[in-house]
Amino acid sequence: MFLYVKKLIMILFNKCYINLLFGLMVTFDVWKGLLFTSFLMIVVLLIVISKMKARSLKMQTLYGATKKELYSTQKEVKFLKQKLENSVYETNENEDKWKKENTFMESKVVLTFQEYANVGKKPSASEWKDLQKLIEANLPAFWQRMSLFDGILDDEFRICLLTRLSFSPSQIASLLGISKQSVTNKRKKLVLLLFKSDNIKKFDAFIKALE
Repeated sequence: MFLYVKKLIMILFNKCYINLLFGLMVTFDVWKGLLFTSFLMIVVLLIVISKMKARSLKMQTLYGATKKELYSTQKEVKFLKQKLENSVYETNENEDKWKKENTFMESKVVLTFQEYANVGKKPSASEWKDLQKLIEANLPAFWQRMSLFDGILDDEFRICLLTRLSFSPSQIASLLGISKQSVTNKRKKLVLLLFKSDNIKKFDAFIKALE
């Protein structure tokens, strides 16, 4: 009887031990699962954070490039706007200058000289003075530049004035009462004396640039 009780206690004890051991194993597996799950979550979280950082860096780089491009575009737009404004100003200025020039060229004095040039008539001394006064009043910058030149004769001075008024060499010859070749020779002298050039073809351009 005693042996039977002892054996029964041993069996019960073994059962309790086994249950305890089994419980511990189950608990260990649960913790192991939790740890593994936590590890996976940490890994996933790190991957997400890494991707977010990479995306943030990419967005910052893109923002910097876009900001730089926008600044460059704004600068270019500002330059083009300024250029357009200058162009409009120059156009208006040139238009005003053309209107003034046209009015000047259609004045009675200039028209009289054109008529004389076509018929081969020489203007009087008073008419030359009227022309000089007209040029001095309407083309002050040109007149001032011409007044600075020393060593040129009256005929040579008049050749410069008439050239500025777009008279041709043959018309100038008629107004001065000299040959066309004489006008050409004087123009050669003037282009060298006044502009230090031997290119007579540029004489008209040099004269008209004196403003």
